[in-house]
Amino acid sequence: MITQEFYQNLGNFIDEMEDKRDEIQVLNFVMKEIGYIPLEVQEFIADKTGLFLVTIQNAIDFFPKYKTSIDNTVEIKVCTGLGCTGKGGLLILEELERKLGIEAGETTKDGKYKLTTQRCFGKCAKGPNLSIGGVLYNNVAIENLEKLLKIDAK
Repeated sequence: MITQEFYQNLGNFIDEMEDKRDEIQVLNFVMKEIGYIPLEVQEFIADKTGLFLVTIQNAIDFFPKYKTSIDNTVEIKVCTGLGCTGKGGLLILEELERKLGIEAGETTKDGKYKLTTQRCFGKCAKGPNLSIGGVLYNNVAIENLEKLLKIDAK
């Protein structure tokens, strides 16, 4: 449960900002304070800053470090943008689906991993790109997937 004190601190933080429409600065504050950005907080930010809710949600979706829940499931996001798919991004996705036994949009039976796709991470020149638990990896090769998943397990 998010406290009134948190909302007061968030409101004060936004009020003191020079650029009240800097959603990244606000989202970083929220992540530092509570570790995730639930919908009710997104709506508060939209109301307080005058930004559209979709603007805030797009920023959350674009940056892997932002989480919208506090579950222990590790989200694996595979870039499916044109730059990454041209460099093997879809092959990475297919291999992850095979290794995890799920398809994109699903969670493993043990609840450990959720596999999703994202249109772009903004790092096209370094693709294919993959995010595991909010950590972005570049130039990912199929041979490295097992190692990357083990790194995350630690």
